Amino acid sequence: AEWDAFRIAQELGRFGIDYGEQDNPHEAALDRRAVSWNKGCYLGQEVVCMQDMRGKLKRRLVALQLDSAELPPAGAEVTAGTRGEPEAVGEVTSSALNPLTGKAVALARVKSPYFERQQPLSLGGKNAVFVEQMPAE
Repeated sequence: AEWDAFRIAQELGRFGIDYGEQDNPHEAALDRRAVSWNKGCYLGQEVVCMQDMRGKLKRRLVALQLDSAELPPAGAEVTAGTRGEPEAVGEVTSSALNPLTGKAVALARVKSPYFERQQPLSLGGKNAVFVEQMPAE
C-alpha cells in the first residue's frame, strides 16, 4: 500500500493498470523518466522523438490529490468546469492513501488540454489538485 501511494504521488504508472501497449511514453508520463534522449539508435526512437518535437498529446497520465481520504475506484470520472454541467475529461486508473497526508492520491488519464494544469479538476464532486501543485506542508 505504501509503495502504491509513493508511485502514484510520483506520477509513476504501472504497466497493465495505468497504461498499456497502446500508449506512447509521453501519454504514460514516462518521457522524461524512461526514455534516453542521449542514446544512439534504438527501436521506436523516431516515433518517440517526433512525438516530443510535436509536443501535442491527446491524453496524459497525471497524479491528483483529493481533499479527503476516500479512495476513488478505477474508472471513476475526472471532470472539469466550475460553471454549469461539468465536462468528463478523464478517468482514474489507480489510487492509494498517502500515509504522510492521510489523503487519497490517484493516477488518472486526462485528455488535452486539461492535463496542462490550467483548469481545476474534480473527482466525484471533490476538488482534485495536481500533486506537484500542492502547497508545502
